[in-house]
This record gives sequence, C-alpha cells and structure tokens, in this order.
Amino acid sequence: MRSLAGALVAAAIAGGVALPALSSPGEISQVVRLVKSNNKDFKKLCQAGAGKIRAEVTKATIKLATSGSITSNPRTIGEAAGKKIAADCKK
Repeated sequence: MRSLAGALVAAAIAGGVALPALSSPGEISQVVRLVKSNNKDFKKLCQAGAGKIRAEVTKATIKLATSGSITSNPRTIGEAAGKKIAADCKK
C-alpha cells in the first residue's frame, strides 16, 4: 500500500492526477525545512539550478506525503515550496 501511495503522490506532483487545489502554509514550510535540512549547503543547492531544486522538492514532498505529514494536494504544496525556496535563493 505504501508504494501505491508513493506512486499516486508522484503522479500528482507530475501533473497526472487532478487533486483539489488545497495548500497549507504549515505543510509548505515542512517541505522547505526538509529540503534545507537535506541540503546543508543551501547556497550550493541554489547554484545547482532549477532542475536540482525541483528534484529535491519532489523528493521531500513525496517523503512527507507518504508518511502522512502532508494531507493537502502534494502538487500544490510542492509548487509553493519550490517558489519559496527559489525566493530564498535570491536573498
């Protein structure tokens, strides 16, 4: 069942599944925190570019969604977290 949940979350993030457009600032923050904790050298992540950031956000979003920490639309949460990280990279 866990792998099915992961597959559904991955499909939702990739845009293959339509889910309600709900997001929670707390859930967005969880993704951002996990991405930053997985990438201690945040500046290096920023310099790696959008593709690396997208991959890290997707990985974090899937992990949190499959563990039940995210209950809102994972695609919406991931997109918002990616925008937040991109903004943080510009600081």
